[in-house]
Parts: sequence; C-alpha cells; structure tokens
Amino acid sequence: STESTPTHKYQTAGAYNVTLEVTLNNGHRKILPSRKILISDNKPAAAFDNALVCHGETLKISLKGNAPYEIFYNLNGDEKNISTTETEYTMPDTPGKYIITKIKDQYCEYIPTENNIAEIIPTLQKLKISKQ
Repeated sequence: STESTPTHKYQTAGAYNVTLEVTLNNGHRKILPSRKILISDNKPAAAFDNALVCHGETLKISLKGNAPYEIFYNLNGDEKNISTTETEYTMPDTPGKYIITKIKDQYCEYIPTENNIAEIIPTLQKLKISKQ
C-alpha cells in the first residue's frame, strides 16, 4: 500500500506471518523483521455464575474464548491467577470477595467489566444460648 497508515482486515482467524516493507523518501526500501500475529474472532470472556454464595457452595466461572485460559483475580486484596483449558472453572472455596481483573486466552487478553465480582460468605458459627 502507498497509504501513510495502511490497514488490513483478516477474513479468517488464525496465525499469520506479517512483514512490513517501508519505502523511504529517498526511494530506498527497508523491510522490517517478520512477526507472527494471531487473529481471533472470539474475544475471551469470564463471568461468575452467581454473585453471592455461602461457604461450602460452589462458585463457578464460565469462560469463553480460545483455550487455554489464564484468569487473573483479586481475593480479599491478594492478586492471584489460575490456568485452565476448561470452559467452566470452580473457584477455591475460600470465603471473601473475588474480582476477576483480567482473562487471557490463546490469542489475546481482556479486562471484564460485567459479572466479574462475586463473594463467598463465611459459614456462621452456631451459637447456643441457655438460661441460667
């Protein structure tokens, strides 16, 4: 292309080797090193199935995209991450507030803004009151 900012739209998802050739004002050509790029038509996504569950119940994340997945989350202020190839992942049964901060799949990464916060409520201890 002779455009100053050329673009190209890929019609099919997949891996491509891309080479950029630049023609300078003096007519010399410069070929930049080839780079492999991955094109996907399915952006990654992660969402909690429930926003609130009790300790002992299952908190699941539904995943969409191109496996494998890496899920980055915050649990009670601590940054953590997990990897999976499944489209559904069961979170550890640790009471607290979970916030999905980022999801990566084979091709790209995404920061979710909906259905990305959930909480596991701790089990309440039984209290017996007796009259004296």
